[in-house]
Amino acid sequence: MQKINLNKLAKAIALKEGKKINLSIAQVKEVLSITLKELAKFNCIQVLILLKRYKR
Repeated sequence: MQKINLNKLAKAIALKEGKKINLSIAQVKEVLSITLKELAKFNCIQVLILLKRYKR
C-alpha cells in the first residue's frame, strides 16, 4: 500500500481552498496535522464512517 504524501495533500487542499482564503501550504499542513491528531483519538470504524460522508 502506498503512503499518502502529506505535501501533495496539503498542496491540493491549499489550491482548492485558495479560492476563499489565501493560506500557505505550511498553514494547511499545520491544520491538517491538528485534524489528523484529533481523528487519531477515534476508533477506525468511526473515522471510516466520517470519511465515507465526504467521499465523492
